[in-house]
Amino acid sequence: MDIDKLARLYDWRFAFKFLEILLLWIILPFIITIFVIDIIFESSDTTLKDFILFFVCIVWGVYLLSGFFFEYGATAFLTKRFFSKHMKKCGITELELEMHIITRQERKKEEKKRKRYLKDEKRLLSWPDPIHIFPIIHQICQMNLDAREAQEQFLKEVYSADKTKEVFETEFTDYQFNEAIIYWKKKDFSDKKMFVNYLYKLTILADGIHNDEWDFMISLMSQLRFSKSFIEYFTYRYYALRTEFEDSKSKHGEEGSSTTQQSDTNLDSYYSILGVSSDASYEEVRKAYHSLALTHHPDLPKNAGRIQECEDLMIKFNEAYNKIIKN
Repeated sequence: MDIDKLARLYDWRFAFKFLEILLLWIILPFIITIFVIDIIFESSDTTLKDFILFFVCIVWGVYLLSGFFFEYGATAFLTKRFFSKHMKKCGITELELEMHIITRQERKKEEKKRKRYLKDEKRLLSWPDPIHIFPIIHQICQMNLDAREAQEQFLKEVYSADKTKEVFETEFTDYQFNEAIIYWKKKDFSDKKMFVNYLYKLTILADGIHNDEWDFMISLMSQLRFSKSFIEYFTYRYYALRTEFEDSKSKHGEEGSSTTQQSDTNLDSYYSILGVSSDASYEEVRKAYHSLALTHHPDLPKNAGRIQECEDLMIKFNEAYNKIIKN
């Protein structure tokens, strides 16, 4: 039995305990008591039998209730033994199993939240006239033609095959693009944020975000009047998926030159997280970081079923990359 299956059963442990106590300590003793009384007092009148049965039930009830207050009262020992046996097989303690259950529940909540977000996102993109959406999407899709197949599949989750074809094959004018910008500029911030997040998902398909796509998205957010903090939020979230880091290399180099160098020993764990040796070059570190992001980023369609896990991994990768580059 694996841990997940054991955790699902553990969620029902109180029901198992109740059933065990009901069957083993109440129903079965009651049947045995009636049977024994009938044998011993076979010739006695019914009143005496009823009195004895009532007395035995009172004594037995007190004993059962004592199980809630004293160690040696009636307990669901079979249920306890069952879980102890399987926890031992899985190599975990009861506390670790409970922590696993809590983590599992948090992931379920996160997944429900994610599904609700995706549902709202799909509704947002389906309601408006496509003329307010397609010119912007078309512009992005023209920047990385190698990603067309992946982008088509991604768009088909919201639009029909004909509509998706229209995105790629229609030549939209600058006027139509500007009209689309004006439309989204007037939308609520939550809608704008959802739309921009969807556009970023389009750019990260295939090999990640190229420089022209990155510059386009930063410019788009400025045109839609995003605050500096939210532009920084998106920058931080998708930076690892950039295919070209040249603009940041010199920046990190300047930072590194002004800080005290740490020993390789202090950075070994960070190199290990990225899967590179401690003497790796900047380019090797960058490629490893980018490769891990392309595998584990939570906004990639292939990671839809492991959002929280990927979020946690990206926090580790970001920390490791920044520590190594700055030092």
